[in-house]
Amino acid sequence: LRTSRLLVEAAQASILGFVALYTLILFALRPDERALLFAGLLAANFALRTLVYGEFLIYALLPDLGFAAVFRFGYLTLALLFALLAAFFSTLYPELVPKGFLRAGLAAGLVQSLWFLAGPTPLVARSLPLTLAAIGLFSLYFLGVLAFALRRRLPGAAIIAAGFVPLILTIAHDVLVNRGLVRAPFVAPAGMILFFVCVAGAAAHLARESALVRSAVLALM
Repeated sequence: LRTSRLLVEAAQASILGFVALYTLILFALRPDERALLFAGLLAANFALRTLVYGEFLIYALLPDLGFAAVFRFGYLTLALLFALLAAFFSTLYPELVPKGFLRAGLAAGLVQSLWFLAGPTPLVARSLPLTLAAIGLFSLYFLGVLAFALRRRLPGAAIIAAGFVPLILTIAHDVLVNRGLVRAPFVAPAGMILFFVCVAGAAAHLARESALVRSAVLALM
């Protein structure tokens, strides 16, 4: 049974890694579209989190790695969510996300990262509910951003919303499972895969639209 779970998590990490690579290649081809960069980094962050989550697949790759390092690395992937989500949405829809919120996300990510790397282990573990609550508030804000983007019919909003809402719901489900409030398997990796497949699809769609706009401008010139 554990072997099957390890295989499932390996498949999830591989899919997320592939989506991260695909999105970063798109960014390399279109460096002006910085949302692609942060989408790729988000996917890479979730792929790495899959290795230190659930069955701890990382021990199959690095069996001598200490638990303290795995513990802190897992928390670090949560801290990076603040900065990466803020950077992704602010570059995707700069007209909807104020620069002050971007700075707040970057600052929160930096402070949380330093705390998770250097703080006393017992206190770091006890601070997890606060971090999860803050991520929840950030997520509600980004849901509002997506709602405004949908209302204005901004490019890619519907595709990203189709992945972001299930992602939030699956993460909330796994938090309840992790706290012992619900007895069920973890489902957040599936939500992550759906979200990033939607992001990759939206990125390809936006890249194609921008290429068409540039071609039209060049034709007029």
